[in-house]
Amino acid sequence: MVSIIGAGPAGSYSGFNLAKKYDVKIYEEDKEIGKPVQCTGIITNNLPREIYSEDYILNKIPEAEIIAPNHKSLFINLRNKNLVLDRSKFDCFIADKARERGVKIITNEKLIRLKDHELIFKNLRVKDEFIIGADGPFSRVARDSGLFNKRKFIAAKQVRLKGKFNEDLVKFYLGIGTFSWVVPENNKIARVGIASNKNLNIEFKKILKLEGGKIINKQGGIIPIYNPLSRISKDNIFLVGDAATQIKTTTFGGIIPGLIAAREFSKGFKNYEFRVNQKLKKELILNSRMRKRLDRLNDKGYNELVELFSQEKLKKVMESYDRDFPSRFVVRLLLKEPRLLKFIS
Repeated sequence: MVSIIGAGPAGSYSGFNLAKKYDVKIYEEDKEIGKPVQCTGIITNNLPREIYSEDYILNKIPEAEIIAPNHKSLFINLRNKNLVLDRSKFDCFIADKARERGVKIITNEKLIRLKDHELIFKNLRVKDEFIIGADGPFSRVARDSGLFNKRKFIAAKQVRLKGKFNEDLVKFYLGIGTFSWVVPENNKIARVGIASNKNLNIEFKKILKLEGGKIINKQGGIIPIYNPLSRISKDNIFLVGDAATQIKTTTFGGIIPGLIAAREFSKGFKNYEFRVNQKLKKELILNSRMRKRLDRLNDKGYNELVELFSQEKLKKVMESYDRDFPSRFVVRLLLKEPRLLKFIS
């Protein structure tokens, strides 16, 4: 028996992959899968084929604009169109795929404690051989199994705005918060948000002023920072997704890394951590190093960075690769423009 805590994309996809060999149950603390929404919901087109569907895709974006503090812009044609997800439908779709393989999903059941492989919920107790924590940044599975360690987090805030937007363009503002974005669902509604641990509300007002529009609803959450020193398995207990801090800290996106890790369960539990590290660790560490360097930049540094990347030779490199795997293009960028070394070392 396998118990998975959390029916988000990483949890449900883990169940989907394990169901061929094991009896799997997923326990979700919320009454409805996919709610509340606490995610920007834009990803590269690197979804596993078996869980891809047009049903949950709201928009496909072919171009990105990176805006410097001096208001100069860098436009990047995206190698593959980025997908804007209806997160509720996306989560439900993967959960339904897991159910089709025989996974049982129990909702409205919050894990209170894990002790000696016994899962203690409000209304029941379960003891299974294998336990997977897919229960988010503050994972109870990670805490009670000794896998939580000293985690760091960043706060995020987002609104859905009604206004006029270019539905073919995702925008990123440099120098406003740690990272900020404008993701159009269509030409009338966009998700406008920011991640920052300093002056979150003040910085958020800056981007709202730049974009204008009427607020439809508000969302927010906490994002874990990837820790390469943390373990993600112990005594037949495993972590995946946000619970394992599998987050790209350049953009604070975690859907694709979480799904990559969850796919490793298709090979069973043996050497899960080793396999995941082989696939993800190099990329996530490189993301972390770039984020630390970016966080040290002032407005002048961001302006210089955008100026450098506006060179056609660098744009061609950026347009040839997806951002999920920076190791594939960083060396090429440095060979084209050695001055970039100070921004990523």
